[in-house]
Amino acid sequence: MASTFGAAWKGELRDHRNDFQDRCLRRSTELTPAGCRVIFLVDRGLGDRKLLASLADMGFGHVIRFRRNIHLTDAGRHDEALPPSGWGAPGDP
Repeated sequence: MASTFGAAWKGELRDHRNDFQDRCLRRSTELTPAGCRVIFLVDRGLGDRKLLASLADMGFGHVIRFRRNIHLTDAGRHDEALPPSGWGAPGDP
C-alpha cells in the first residue's frame, strides 16, 4: 500500500493546516487501490467534524485518540455525553 507524506515548516502551516491535510487526503484517495479499506489513526487535534465527514465521504474509516476529560455524543447510540472509555467498538451495545 502506498502512503502519503508531507513536510512543512511550522510557520508555513499557520492558517493553512487544513489545506495541507486536504491535499494529503486527496492524494491518498488517488493512491488507494479499489476495494482497499483504509483506516486513519488520528490524534485528538484532528477530531473535528468537517475532517471526519471528509474521511467518510472518501470512504475512509478513522480511529481517534481523545483525552479522558473529553465527552462525546452520538444521538444515534446514546442520549448523553460519554467519556471515550464509555464507547465500545462499533456494533457494541
